[in-house]
Amino acid sequence: MSQTQVGSICFVGAGPGHPDLLTIAGLRALQEAQIVLYDALIDFEGFKSLAPQASWISVGKRANKSSPVQNFINQTIVSYVRRGYSVVRLKGGDPSIFGRLTEELDALRNVGIKATVVPGVTAASAAASTLGISLTRRGVSRSVTFLTPAIGQGFEQDHHWLEAALAGDTVVMYMAWNDRHTLARRLMHAGKSPQTPVGLVESASLGGAVRLCTLEQLSLDQRELGLGPVCIIIGEVVSTVCEPVFAELPQGVDQGTFWEAANG
Repeated sequence: MSQTQVGSICFVGAGPGHPDLLTIAGLRALQEAQIVLYDALIDFEGFKSLAPQASWISVGKRANKSSPVQNFINQTIVSYVRRGYSVVRLKGGDPSIFGRLTEELDALRNVGIKATVVPGVTAASAAASTLGISLTRRGVSRSVTFLTPAIGQGFEQDHHWLEAALAGDTVVMYMAWNDRHTLARRLMHAGKSPQTPVGLVESASLGGAVRLCTLEQLSLDQRELGLGPVCIIIGEVVSTVCEPVFAELPQGVDQGTFWEAANG
């Protein structure tokens, strides 16, 4: 096959959920696309309206739900590019953060296809913006750790995430909501203060529920947020959301939510 018959492939970070947070470079790539292979986007219709000329094909993954396997996604990308299409692989958040970007780039490199990558706003940044905090703060947080305790199929369970969480001043957990009780308990058992502030943001950038609690409260709280993905921020920077409330927390365990709001 000659080089002129090969199409193009651009990986685009869709951002945390709201189409307005797509970059200008990402928008241009979408507007030139013939095929869009997209993740499980929170506002699918909003993104689709930005590129009505393209054929939109879902290859998204959701925890505990039937999803296409990674090899199938890799082969689908390669197939469309080889057939001469202009392809955008639209990934939630930033493609380089827990987005399996490496596997898909490797599949393309293995057949001699070059790709471009357009970064996006990651959920941690959007969650911090929703809370009105900075992930770093002089004298409080000089490091930020992005981590996920989730593992892929075929990988053995490990606890490397725990070492990373203890080393960071501010910790942002992705894909951790279902395991929040166990994760909080392990952190406390490893020496993290039970009174460490925690911010929970659902569907960051799209007006989901927001909750503040302590690590101890997180380990016991049985209430659910909505159906959207939840970003968990752990660290003293969270206390700047409502410092007097954190200062007045009673001794012992309080399972109640002391601040909760819907952001619209």
